[in-house]
Amino acid sequence: MSSSPSLFRWPTRTFPTIKVAGRFPLHRENFQAVYCAPTHAIHLYDYHGFIRIGEKQFELSPGVVTISPAGGETSYHMPRKGYHLCIHFHPVTATKDQIKIPTHLPPGPHSSLLSQRMCHIARLHQTTALPGRSGVIAKTAASTALQELLLYLAVISQPQPSKSQRTLRSSDAVDQTVRILSESLAEPLSVPQLAKQVGLSRDYLTKLFRQRHGLTIPRYLQTLRMDHAKQLLTETNLSIKQIGARVGYPDPQHFNKRFRQTENQSPSEFRSR
Repeated sequence: MSSSPSLFRWPTRTFPTIKVAGRFPLHRENFQAVYCAPTHAIHLYDYHGFIRIGEKQFELSPGVVTISPAGGETSYHMPRKGYHLCIHFHPVTATKDQIKIPTHLPPGPHSSLLSQRMCHIARLHQTTALPGRSGVIAKTAASTALQELLLYLAVISQPQPSKSQRTLRSSDAVDQTVRILSESLAEPLSVPQLAKQVGLSRDYLTKLFRQRHGLTIPRYLQTLRMDHAKQLLTETNLSIKQIGARVGYPDPQHFNKRFRQTENQSPSEFRSR
């Protein structure tokens, strides 16, 4: 099994055109079905298995990201059916100013954020079918978001400079905080509680988090909750009360108030539109 993925090259400044974006099932055994698509494809996996990209084979597990270049052969071995997020997008003319991304990225603290970004792009792509200028704007927004995702993948795949043990521990603590926030949206989280979990003082964690993300921890958590609430309002038939409880607001009035603060409309108005 290969441990040295090849590199996917992409222009630093361009607007990719998306063909397909969403969450889809897959069940393929023994690499029997070979895909050779005219589009590039980014996948983020929820399952275990193996993938062959060209002549290289990689293990898949939840959080792994792969990029399959257009025209190349891709095949899978998955003993059980699973789901993955995927974005297929068309090739563009090569330029000298390019980023380089490994075709296989292992899971890490970035996995949750990548999942959120890919879901966001999929939702934007779904609205490109709207008539008139709304669809045009949605297409531009989806294209811009995909380009940002590709640039982000290039950033996190770069070799990191050596750091002191303290700096490394602090950086890991912030990553762990983001992971806890992303995985515990329905829980009543507090900054002192988070600081204790990641092993830093409350003030130091607050300072590091704001330096890294430009937001306070409560504001970052509220943004995550509202993004997930919008996804559930768009893609499910759950009641607004159920959605509020799933994102940490069991009181419907409190959920409605928080949603209005960030979206300038009620959850029911957002869903109807």
